[in-house]
Parts: sequence; structure tokens; C-alpha cells
Amino acid sequence: MNTDKEDKMVSKTTFKGLLTIIVLLFAATNYTWAQEIPDVTYTLRGENVYPEGIAYDSKTESLFVGSFYKGEIQHIQKGNVTVFVPAGQDELHSVVGLFADAKRRRLWVCNSEAGASQRATPESIGKASVHIYNLDSKALLKRIAFTQQSGHFCNDIALDANGNAYITDSFSPIIWKVGSTDFVLSEFVNDDKFRGEGFNLNGIRITPDGKYLITVKMNSGQLFRISLKDRSVIEIKLNRPIDAGDGMIFSGKRELLVVEGFGAKEPGIATLIFSKDYSSATISKKLQSPKIKVPTTITIADGRLFVVNSQFNHLFKPEESGPPEPSFSIVGFDLKRLKQQGGVTMKKVLFVVTNHDKLGNTGKQTGFYLPEVSHPHKVLTEKGFEIDFVSPKGGKAPMDGVDLNDPINKSFLNNKSYVAKVENTLTPDQINPTDYVAIFYAGGHGTMWDFPDNEKIAKIASAVYENGGVVAAVCHGPAGLVNIKLSNGKYLVDGKTVSSFTNEEEKAVGLANVVPFLLESMLIERGARHTKAPLWQSHVEVSERLVTGQNPASAEQVGKAMVKLLSK
Repeated sequence: MNTDKEDKMVSKTTFKGLLTIIVLLFAATNYTWAQEIPDVTYTLRGENVYPEGIAYDSKTESLFVGSFYKGEIQHIQKGNVTVFVPAGQDELHSVVGLFADAKRRRLWVCNSEAGASQRATPESIGKASVHIYNLDSKALLKRIAFTQQSGHFCNDIALDANGNAYITDSFSPIIWKVGSTDFVLSEFVNDDKFRGEGFNLNGIRITPDGKYLITVKMNSGQLFRISLKDRSVIEIKLNRPIDAGDGMIFSGKRELLVVEGFGAKEPGIATLIFSKDYSSATISKKLQSPKIKVPTTITIADGRLFVVNSQFNHLFKPEESGPPEPSFSIVGFDLKRLKQQGGVTMKKVLFVVTNHDKLGNTGKQTGFYLPEVSHPHKVLTEKGFEIDFVSPKGGKAPMDGVDLNDPINKSFLNNKSYVAKVENTLTPDQINPTDYVAIFYAGGHGTMWDFPDNEKIAKIASAVYENGGVVAAVCHGPAGLVNIKLSNGKYLVDGKTVSSFTNEEEKAVGLANVVPFLLESMLIERGARHTKAPLWQSHVEVSERLVTGQNPASAEQVGKAMVKLLSK
């Protein structure tokens, strides 16, 4: 038996041991709750600021933010917001890209006019200049006009190790250079690959190794690598286009953050991981937050990612967005936490429905079969997936199988947004396959006429599959699978186990001699291993990332099988 003294000694020893373990664990993780950086929001001064550019001065630990509408530069230091350059001073119209050269104490400013500033005139549109200010005295060191002619838009700036500036021009296919000592403006690269309608080149940065410029073409989603040594230009291979690419910043040796901003389907910050030579990159995820609203540019300071909330939707599309929020702001996020918690993967599924409404020569109407849409739709949306609809021709998709005694059908039809999507389906040309983690072919007899030979949708499905996504179909929906070929030239279904509306079921409904072909037989002809259950019973096959169901009774289970695959 232990004495009281022995008990106290044991307890004390145990406590010390536990304390040691806890300390070691915290040391090993190198990240504690106490180390988290709280998010900060800085409200800018005045109304109608519509900020665009942002820069960080590491020496004074301060931020500079430019106003697109007012032609003003604001200064943020220790939470205090002041005016650095008043609106309109030095012929400023729209302040766009900013770059703070802490070493040489210079603030580089892109000044442009696209017709959206408060000082815009017909004569000023398309004129641009670079302004260089002293970071400490606020004095204007140099104003460099692009030309006296229109057709330019100074957008963003990057500096090399020697302080030379490289500047994108969104209206001309040019990257400009301004020397660090002589402040002379010259063409660094003039390339037709940068040419296009609307806003072309936007954000620009120099790779951490100092060898290349990286720039994004906003209207096409292309990314380019330009050699600082020989000025050669290559298009960087991406797994998907960048959607409305804007400002960018390197957050690691080969990690680049790029704003997908005004005009993007889902605004946020794309995370790109480059190959060793920067010739290719993978967009791994998008950083999003409710606090990120129509972003334009970004910078990193003391572990925070600062994001400019431009509210450009209110400036350029007031008829849709109404007036702006009263105050304009920038938000600083704990970058590490945002990557851990704010990184989202795409969760969009594309539903394919038929446009065909004639059931052969029977005089009867057909279309997509509603339960084969509504049931998997319910399964997927409840798991957080967003659904888009596409059809071979786009527009309204004819509906069949409307049974309002089915509560899932009724719920679908009572949802105005769901109905609007099937009445205004997208065309194949409007679809970017990289936006989707899965594609699903809904059934209905109409599919037998317009699914098999639609090459555009077949290419979309092939791309989704080869990007690691799921391809699914139910009942007559597998008619869309029969001519899908992969990049190796083989049919998608070749060698895979599939199911579909069976020959026996087609005969049972009296349409074996009406449909253009028997679906089961065609799938077998394409090399598939076809399996089936007795008539009208649920049956689903999962073969790699291909999911197929036999009939309407299988629709819900097809949706569940898709969710299971997409959750891996």
C-alpha cells in the first residue's frame, strides 16, 4: 500500500510526464492555436473608392491601395488609413496595379482610363502612364506616358532584382519595360499571343528564381512564361483555364496564387503548382471565403494574404447589382489557415438531357424522363453538389414521365431555379469540362435519337473522365456512352461492366422496332460487359469511374453510387 506521500509523488511525476508530452507534441506540430493570425478588415476612406491594386512596403510594414474610380492612393499603417496621393492629383484617373520597391523606396503605379473613372472623358479613354512616387516623402519622381495615342491600359507591374519594372498592357499585345535608373519606357515583348478582344494581359510576377515573367491573359484564361534572358514566350500548360485571371503573387518557390475575380463564375484565388521549369502548372484548389467578394489583386504580408474587395460588379453592372455597399475594404487572412480551411474543390456535376421530343413514327411525345433527373438530382444536391444542365442544342428540354404523386418529382417541379435550368439548358459550346467532377446522362426515349452522335458532349464526357471525374448514365442515358472515345482511341465502355435499359424491357414497352437501335446490343458491340436484373428492378453497375443504371428504378442508386465515388 502507498502512503499519502508516495501518492503525491506519483501524481506529481505523472503530471510532469504529461506536461512533457504535451510540450513535445506542440513543438513537433510547429503550429499552435496561439500562433493563428486573426483575420483583419481595413475600411478604406470615402465613398465610391472601388479599389483595384494593392502593394506592401516591408520596411514600414504598410499597405498601399489604389482607387479605380477616384484615381487616389490610400496608405494603411498600423490599422490607420490615410490618403497617400489625393484623387486626381498628378493626372491620376484609374489607379490599377501597384508595386512597392522597399529597397529603393519607390512606389510604382499604373494609371489608366477605360472610361470608368470619375475623371473620364472621351479623349482620355485608352491613355495610360506609369507614375513613380517616393515611399517616404510622397513626391512624384517620374510620370511616364505610354504614348499620346489611345489604345493602352497599364494594368500590373513586376520588378526584377535590379529594380527594372515590367508592365502589362491590357489593350495592346505588349509587355513594357521601364529601366530602374533612366526611367525610359520601352517594349520588352510584343507578341500576337497577347492579342484579343477586351482585357488581355493582366497580372504579372517574376518567378522566385528570377528567370521568368509569368502573366495571365484575362479574357482567355491563358498563362504565359516569358524569359527575362532571351524574351521568348511560351504558353504554360494548365489543367484548366484561369477564369477571369487578375492579380497574382508567389506564395512559394513554385506555388502561385492567382485571383479569379470580376467576371469569374466563382470568384476566389486559384492555387497553381508549377513544374520545375514553369512550363506547366496544375490548379490544385481555389481559396474562397464569404469575406472574398469580387477580388482583384492580392499581396502577402506577415503571414497574411491581403485581398482587395473591388465591388466592380456594382461599378460595371449596376443594373444587375444595384448600388455598392457603403464602405470599401481589404481583408487580411491567415494564409496558412485559409489554405487549410478555405481551400475548396470543385463540386459541380453536369446533367445531360435530350432535346428530342418525337417518339419515332408513333405520333407520341417523348423527352427526358423526369424521375431519372429528379431522384439523382436530390441525392447529389443534398451532398452539396451543384448541378448544371446541358443538351445537344441547348434551350428547353422536353419532359416526360411527370408523376406528381412522386414527392421527389413534385419537389423538383416546385423549385423555380431547377425548372429554369431544364428550360434553359446550356449548349455544349458553353461548357468547360474542367468545371465538373462528374457528368450524368439522364434517360428518356428521346436520348436514343440525339445522344449517340453528339460529338461535342462526347468530348466533354471524355475530358471529365480523363481528368479523374465520374461518368454516369441511367436507363436510356447510356445511349450517350456508345460513341465516347478516350484519348487512347478506345471506347469508354470497352472492357467495362455496364447496365442499361435492356432489350427485354424495350420489347415489353412495345418500342423495340421504334427506337433507332437496341441499347443493350449496341453497348455489347462496343466491347462492354452488359449485366441486368429482371424487368423493372433496380440494378446498378460501377466499373472504375463509370456508373450505369438499368431503368427508372435505378436512378436514385446511380446518384448514391456517384456520391460514393466522388467522396473518395
